[in-house]
Amino acid sequence: PFGSPGAVEISDCIFKNSTSTELLNYVYVNNSYNVLVNGCNAVKTGSAGFTAGIIAEYCPAGGVVICDNNINYVNTGISLLQSSEYIARNVITGYSNTGTGIYLDNSNGTIEYNTVNNFQKSIYGSYSSPYLLKNSLIDAYITNIDLVNSSMPVMKPVISSSTLRWLGGNNNITGYPTNSGIRFADCYPLIDSGYNKIIVNGSDYLNGNFTFLYTEVPARINYWYDNPPNSSLFDISGGYADYSNPFNGTSLPATDGSELNSIGWGLYDTVFTKTLGDNPTPEDLFTQAYTEEMSGNYTDAITHYKEVVSSYKTSQYAPVALARIFNCLEKS
Repeated sequence: PFGSPGAVEISDCIFKNSTSTELLNYVYVNNSYNVLVNGCNAVKTGSAGFTAGIIAEYCPAGGVVICDNNINYVNTGISLLQSSEYIARNVITGYSNTGTGIYLDNSNGTIEYNTVNNFQKSIYGSYSSPYLLKNSLIDAYITNIDLVNSSMPVMKPVISSSTLRWLGGNNNITGYPTNSGIRFADCYPLIDSGYNKIIVNGSDYLNGNFTFLYTEVPARINYWYDNPPNSSLFDISGGYADYSNPFNGTSLPATDGSELNSIGWGLYDTVFTKTLGDNPTPEDLFTQAYTEEMSGNYTDAITHYKEVVSSYKTSQYAPVALARIFNCLEKS
């Protein structure tokens, strides 16, 4: 249906290829907003599938919602170019050790509760720093997460002075990748106190290369399967990882509340929270800015994101705050 302002809902559709020729994609969205792709599936009765599942390019932040789809018979599951969108609860399955499950280029957004399996790379990010929460990234052929060009996804809860918010973290990374669970170059994932589970059966947990800016990857409180973790599997040229105090794989912090953030279409993203008491941290401004952004107070959010960048230049939140400034500018 089309509404006012312009809105497009693509729900419960079946995309079918009955030919021997690979079709381009299920859905292509360009420079559009108020788009929902929900509950869709694909079948093939011929010998060929699809080059990609769902593509969004040059769309405003939060303008496209991609949720609860079963994406298969594809070389690339979801592809975002300069589009920071909400991607949740999709099951994305590759052909056989080829392609990319979720491809991100200059794209942030929220990626949560997805299952991505049987690709060459589960997630690829270039200039992209999304929230990654409770995704299952399974059986990647080369690496489950591949990061380049200043990509710093948030794979951990964010703590303010009084509240822990589950915006990222607790991702399951499993399989037998030929390279590593997470690979990165001159950037790194924000996984410190992330409660992520990395089970890669003898491959590198982390494989990185630093040539400037960074030397340390804070990686405490994650589960590496091996007890103790094998130091040789943190293979970081020009740097090292602090993987002390590993997570036991089961005991997550308790939550005592939740916040509902509207994503349009009568849908909400539930963020679970835990009240911690009055204990100011350098993350206060970031969390305040995020809350303002989710409430639509983009001017105030930009102000506080800028304070993060200027006041905490060496903080791991500075590059993420910079990326979210652009998100707010797109939305405002």
